[in-house]
Amino acid sequence: MKNQRAGAILAIIVIFFIPLSHIYAQSGEALFDSAIENFRENRYSQSLAEFRQLLLDPQYSSLRGDAYFWIAKVLIAQERIQDAERNLNFFLNNFQENKNYPEGRYQRGRILYLKGEYESAIRAFSDFISGYPSSPFVANAYYWTGEALFHLGQLDESEKMFTAVLQEFPTSYRVEAARYRLAVITMSRREQELLKLLQWTQEESIRTLEEFRENEQQYEEAIASYQQRLARNADEVYAEEIRELLAQVDGLEERQTRLQQTIDSQQNEIRRLENQIRNLELEKDSGAGENIQEEQVVFSSDDPDIQATLDLIRLKVDALKLKEELVLGLESQIREMQGNQ
Repeated sequence: MKNQRAGAILAIIVIFFIPLSHIYAQSGEALFDSAIENFRENRYSQSLAEFRQLLLDPQYSSLRGDAYFWIAKVLIAQERIQDAERNLNFFLNNFQENKNYPEGRYQRGRILYLKGEYESAIRAFSDFISGYPSSPFVANAYYWTGEALFHLGQLDESEKMFTAVLQEFPTSYRVEAARYRLAVITMSRREQELLKLLQWTQEESIRTLEEFRENEQQYEEAIASYQQRLARNADEVYAEEIRELLAQVDGLEERQTRLQQTIDSQQNEIRRLENQIRNLELEKDSGAGENIQEEQVVFSSDDPDIQATLDLIRLKVDALKLKEELVLGLESQIREMQGNQ
């Protein structure tokens, strides 16, 4: 009985002499844990309020660095990038001994990427990888460097980053996203090649159309000259000259037919290339969003200049076809006149 009383008295004495700061610290840890849990459960507003409570209360001063770091992460999740950047910069400048400092350097690159400052983001990720090569966020840094390079159009360098994720970090959850991006890069290269081929074909078609117009003009001039001479001269003196003119008209007509066939062939090639490009776009669109959760890149190959050129070519071809019908009708009339002589 005496031992029990002594134990109770000792317990009361121990509790009495526990520093109040220790009790506050325990309360602060509980609040911090609650804020982390709310963050992980996507209850961002509640998590943010709890982290800010840790900042405002002087008794939680030992948790200020952690609070600033996590506030930055919550704001990133809320897509409040400017606010996140201010809090993260304050953390990086004032809490360099904090255990979260390495990840803070990584998050700095993420914020720059989200702001669209891709070159700055690439430098930030490179500095992070060099400074903390054993960090668990290195695979992520490689991945987002690849994304930044992709946005800058540097497909070869981007491909190296995504390949590094696959080969050096095969257990990273970024592997599937990197594999998807590599497939997109392959399709993008094919698309660029098709666009170049399409542009070349259009240029060739335009040159052929110009030649077609020149030939048509010569054809019309020959017919006009033929008509004038028929009207002025119906005797045998000009029979040989008329035959020469008819041969010239026939030659021009044959050349015109060949040019029209060339134009038709080129138009078919343009339509084939356009279909391949559309198929590539559909193939990319069907895979978008399946592997990347945090960020999607919208890729489009529509070129207004190319489309405008195509429309102009089609209009010109239609006009030339109509003109050809008129020329053929005129030629028929000439042949009838020749037969009547």
